[in-house]
Amino acid sequence: MPRLSLALAASLLLAGLHAQSPIAQPGGNAQRVERVRALLKELAPATNEEYSRITSEYKERHLSEIRKVIQSGILESLGESDDPTRVAKALQSLADPDGRLPGGSTFVIRAQIAGITGIVVGYPIYYSRSAFPTTRVVIDGYRRTGSVYQLAAETGQALENCGLTLTELESPRSNEAWFLAHGQLYGDQVYHEVARIYSFDGYHFKDVWAPDAAMDHPTFKVSNGAVVIMYLGPNQATVGYHQATIEDTVGLTSGGAAVTTRVLIP
Repeated sequence: MPRLSLALAASLLLAGLHAQSPIAQPGGNAQRVERVRALLKELAPATNEEYSRITSEYKERHLSEIRKVIQSGILESLGESDDPTRVAKALQSLADPDGRLPGGSTFVIRAQIAGITGIVVGYPIYYSRSAFPTTRVVIDGYRRTGSVYQLAAETGQALENCGLTLTELESPRSNEAWFLAHGQLYGDQVYHEVARIYSFDGYHFKDVWAPDAAMDHPTFKVSNGAVVIMYLGPNQATVGYHQATIEDTVGLTSGGAAVTTRVLIP
């Protein structure tokens, strides 16, 4: 048999070693973080000329991909543990790769819904390079089927360009979890907040309470099966009049939201 040259033998040996020991690749979450970072950077280019070329379609493609990348990371995390604290860490690293989100902006809530375990995840995507924050609020619902979680429903579009606070409420229906979502509306000269109450049955989100307009300097108090919101009424232009304070009490009933309103004149 012909002899192999020393160089050829060494080459074959190295090839065999590489075939048995593939080069280690970065973890899936690390790749997701870098992808989210890259997409956010593309939505906030350095120059005005580049920024002016961003179309609505381009923006929506990027925001949609960011949401899908984060959903993939959440599903991977849920496959390891559905402990909200652990899932929240994964969410924080993905939704805020550069540490720019205001504190307390990401939420993970686990709820038992008529025998179904549900996870509701909420966070804002801060993007663009405008003077005021520009956001896409994401609220996603996951459902466990057997031992596996799957994405069940999406909402949050009503809070476009808002911050986010997400609070679980005491649901009057055994087959639904209810949540209060509200946040500052950015780009307005006066402090306003948009608010919604959502239900989640493990399959769909539905609006339980959806006020027509943003509220002026609202405060929210959750207690005794109700949400009490106090905010400033329309401004009175006539000198000598004060802004009235509006108090809306949103009762959480099995029939839906029961709202009563009082006008408090200072």
